[in-house]
Amino acid sequence: MREMRKGSGSRCVDVCNGDADGLCSVLQWRLHDTRESTILTLLNNETSLAGRVHTRPGDEFLICDVPLEPNRSTLKKLLDGGARVQYVNHQFTDDVPWHPQFQATVDSSENACSSLIVDRLLHGKYREWALVGTYGKRLTLVADQLATDMGLLGNDKIRLRELGELISYNACVANVKDACIEPAALYDRLSRYPQPMDFLKSESLICEIDAVRREDIYRASELTPYWQDVDASVYVLPDTPWAHRIASGLDQRIAADDPTRAHAFLRPVENGHFDVKVRAARSAAAAIRGERPCAWVVEHLPQGEIDHFIRAFSACRWGRLRSPVYHSIS
Repeated sequence: MREMRKGSGSRCVDVCNGDADGLCSVLQWRLHDTRESTILTLLNNETSLAGRVHTRPGDEFLICDVPLEPNRSTLKKLLDGGARVQYVNHQFTDDVPWHPQFQATVDSSENACSSLIVDRLLHGKYREWALVGTYGKRLTLVADQLATDMGLLGNDKIRLRELGELISYNACVANVKDACIEPAALYDRLSRYPQPMDFLKSESLICEIDAVRREDIYRASELTPYWQDVDASVYVLPDTPWAHRIASGLDQRIAADDPTRAHAFLRPVENGHFDVKVRAARSAAAAIRGERPCAWVVEHLPQGEIDHFIRAFSACRWGRLRSPVYHSIS
C-alpha cells in the first residue's frame, strides 16, 4: 500500500483492497463523485491501516472492502482528527461504531460484496463495473444473473468475468514487487473508462496479466508433492514470484481436482518460515467434519519443522502413513 504524504488542505482519500472488489467499489464511487482524490490500495494479505494514513480536519475518506476489526484504532484516530469517513464492506463485524462523521454500509450476507453494496447505493449507475468486482470476488452465479437481467450477451459476461478475475489475481501476492502492476497504478488505468468494455478495447494490460497467469499456471502444473500417501499430500512452494502469485488459488484448484484426499500447501514467507494452508474437499473432509469442506492455516512454520508437521498432519487426520514419497524443494 502506498503511504500517504502529509501536507496542507483537506483532501479526498480512497482506501481499498487492491483486488477487483475493492478497486471497482471505489471506481464506481468516483465515477459518480468526480472530485479529485488520492487512492491507497492494500494487497490481499494486508488488513491493517495503522501508520499508513494520516488526516487533517475536513479530510474525507472513502474506505471500501477493508476489514473493520483490525482498523478500529485507526478509524478512531481519523474521526478524532476531524475527518469524515464513508465505509463500505461485506465482511462481518458485530459492533459497527457510531460517530456523527462516520457513515457505514455493511452487508455480510452470503452473496454480498463491496462492489454490489456500492452498486445499490448508486442505484445501479455503473453496474458493469459492479459486475467486474463481483466476478472478481468469485460470486459468479450472482454476477451472471445480474448480467442476464441487464441483457448482456454471453461473450460480454465472459469478458467481464475474465477482467474481474485477472484484476484480483494481480493483487493476490504477499509483496507488491510480485504483482504484475501495482494495484494503485492499475486503478489509475481503470479509472479512465466509465465502462469496462471501453477499457478492454483500449488497453492491452489485462492481456499481459493473463499471459503471466497462464505461465504461472503452467509452472504450477509441474509442481510435484513434497510428500504424499494415499490419504493426503503436502506441497512446498518455491520462493519465486510465480509461486507467490499462484499460491492463493492453487489450494482450491488441487483440492477440486483431487477431492478424495487432504492437501497442505506451504508458502515461504520470511526468515526461513512458511505459512501453511490445509484444504480438504467434501469427500475427504467427511472423515472429520461430517461432509463439509474445510480449510485452515498455520502461520510461520520453521523450515526445520516441515517433517514434524507432515507426521502430525498424516497421523492426526488421515491415518497411518503409507509409503511416503519425498521430493526436494526447488
